Amino acid sequence: MFVLTADFLQILGNRAKDMGLLSLPIPMQMDTDFPIVQYVDDTLIIMERDPRQLFFVKTLLYNFSESIGLKVNYSKSASQ
Repeated sequence: MFVLTADFLQILGNRAKDMGLLSLPIPMQMDTDFPIVQYVDDTLIIMERDPRQLFFVKTLLYNFSESIGLKVNYSKSASQ
């Protein structure tokens, strides 16, 4: 079940990238997936340090969690 929801989050990230709402943190020559790394029950979203994009990712995660039922633990989240 986690794999299905993980794929859904990747699809949402890719669509946001394609719509110009998110950009890749490192410019790439070829089209690539938005960098979302998932392992077991942890998710790592790699993105630029940009307030507009951060706001959009938080909105995306909120809508994702409301539709799927998973919750983001913001106390375990950090921006470096």
